[in-house]
Amino acid sequence: MNTPSHHRESLHPPIDDYNGHLFQSIPLYLDADGRYPNGAVEDWRGQNNPENRIDIHDSFEPLVNISSSDPPIFCTNDYTAKLDNSAHEQALADTVLSQYVRQSVAERLNNVQRQLPPKYRLIVYDGWRSLETQLDAYSLCFDSIVDTLVNSNNLPSRNLSPEIREIISLEAQKYISLPSPMPPSTNPTPESVELAKTIPSPHNTGGSVDVAIVRIDDEAIEELERLEKALSGETNLVTRAQLNFELAAIYRMHAALPDFGTDFDFAGEQSALTHFEHDNASENPKQWRRLLYNLMVSAGFESYSEEWWHFNFGNQMAERTKWLRTGNKGTAIYGNIDLTTEQREFEKLHDIVFEELVRAHEAADDNYTIKPMLARLGVTATQLLDASKRIGDPRQTRSLGDPHDLKYRGKLPVAFIHSIADQLDREAA
Repeated sequence: MNTPSHHRESLHPPIDDYNGHLFQSIPLYLDADGRYPNGAVEDWRGQNNPENRIDIHDSFEPLVNISSSDPPIFCTNDYTAKLDNSAHEQALADTVLSQYVRQSVAERLNNVQRQLPPKYRLIVYDGWRSLETQLDAYSLCFDSIVDTLVNSNNLPSRNLSPEIREIISLEAQKYISLPSPMPPSTNPTPESVELAKTIPSPHNTGGSVDVAIVRIDDEAIEELERLEKALSGETNLVTRAQLNFELAAIYRMHAALPDFGTDFDFAGEQSALTHFEHDNASENPKQWRRLLYNLMVSAGFESYSEEWWHFNFGNQMAERTKWLRTGNKGTAIYGNIDLTTEQREFEKLHDIVFEELVRAHEAADDNYTIKPMLARLGVTATQLLDASKRIGDPRQTRSLGDPHDLKYRGKLPVAFIHSIADQLDREAA
């Protein structure tokens, strides 16, 4: 397969091709007193002040597979190891090949897609996360901040007191929330699990989503539209897999990710939603962030101040943002949720089909046999061989950017450094 060219697209098409309001500036402050930057979620868990905590009245909306949208919304699956070949440098625990969100979130993403011009597509980097995935992601970010502090001589060693650990944890949680509750692998007490369910991790609720916009190259848009149409209503497992991998190849090789100012999952101050609203020299990131923000907000999502790609609906983080913005305290409709047994079984099957497509790609026609489970489902060796010849090696389906590692890349905030120094002084005294 060809090597993808991850070029950055300047702002195109002209503003006239959109509704003008979609390029309105992102408000720097939302309340009359100018206290809160856009998308603030200050103390959303109510750990400093219990009065800030949002009550949850779960609607029990189901999780749905985003890629089953019509037309499908492309998901990059960055955190999933695809036979040791992932867009992420380190595979995270308990990830799945599909992306899931609550049903109303999926409907709103479809609304965003429909507002984009024909050659533009919404992409989803991440939706629902298991608690195990959340812990792995949090640990990577936390450890990288510790490394940065030690390497810059702001920490004498990696042996952390509980007080220092808490300060660093709060900084890490700007980018990756601490899982709540902690996953079963950490052996949490039943009491701590029940308490933690009152402040669930945003992504674990199915109400948080990480998104961006891409432009499809002119020569590939017709083929992409053909694949999207073919996927509509297709139920055959192998045919869907083949179509999805062909669609992924188009995104990988013919999609331009605009200049949003940072990559997805860049942990640092440049990722803040309104960072470029203060910077007149960086027009492209400013305009692309404005477009994404206005599209998502118009569909009912709430933004998040620290990450231009992260938006919330229905969970506590969304309601805390809305409360700070409007002054009206509401209730969240999404708490913790897990995949259903059927969805887990589908993901196991998804993995098997992926592995079999790789085996079919590597095998000679005369020595390839499929697994009995697939045979029982009516899948034939001929189907898989034909599919593998068409799509090539599915392991080459990667993200729309370079591999990344969730390490902290930004300049450590001065206030954060001071808080570390103050605590070290207290411990030394």
